[in-house]
Amino acid sequence: MSFEENKKLGFFKLYRSMINWEWFKDSSTLHVFIYCLLKANHRDQKYKGDVVKRGSFFTSRKIIAEETGMTERKVRTALEHLKMTNELTISTSSKGTVISVNNYDDYQKVTNELTNERPTSDQRPTTNKNEKNIKNVVVSDDTPTTTTIFDDDFVRFWKAYQKKGSKKDTYEAWKEHEFDEEEIDLVIFAAKEYSKENASDRTSMMYSRTFLENDIYLDYQDKFKKYKVYLKEQEELDEIRKKLKMKDGYE
Repeated sequence: MSFEENKKLGFFKLYRSMINWEWFKDSSTLHVFIYCLLKANHRDQKYKGDVVKRGSFFTSRKIIAEETGMTERKVRTALEHLKMTNELTISTSSKGTVISVNNYDDYQKVTNELTNERPTSDQRPTTNKNEKNIKNVVVSDDTPTTTTIFDDDFVRFWKAYQKKGSKKDTYEAWKEHEFDEEEIDLVIFAAKEYSKENASDRTSMMYSRTFLENDIYLDYQDKFKKYKVYLKEQEELDEIRKKLKMKDGYE
């Protein structure tokens, strides 16, 4: 692509100081951050009745994986890194995930240069149209063409989550995550909590597959930690009660 063609598509700035950035040597995190800079709208756009602000874009972890050639697990870890250090703000709704680049103006100033250089018959600059935006999964009757065997941990999640879509598709999203034992407990806890929070209005809930693809369970990490502390305290209290009963001769 020629310089003139690149210029028409627009550009953003990367500072030399980025070489000292804490994630610079983490190739996956660096890759995802630059991808987000490239995908972010450089002016406000509308999507399904909502305004997606400049510096933001609708997406999903699956889409990012497809467009970067990375695994979904690596994308998820990279997004966690960037959210942790306040490079990105990530919010979710029933319509999908919105990623916002914090301090976006540092990378791309508001300018009319691009618009002014284009012919008057084509005054709209090339922007991210978010054509691959995530859509809520359509409910299916779950009639499989082949037999699918679901593992026990997924079955626990499926029972806990109260707005089910396609069981087979949800299981595919489950397998892609490759959850470890700790994450499985967190996901099932999050499924129960999210379902309780939306018990009065199921229409606002995401379907099961969308819940997994958008990593909603990560929003419940702090609450899950407190819950585990509570369980441990209850176990300790039960043990104390048991010892007291034995001492008094009840057992």
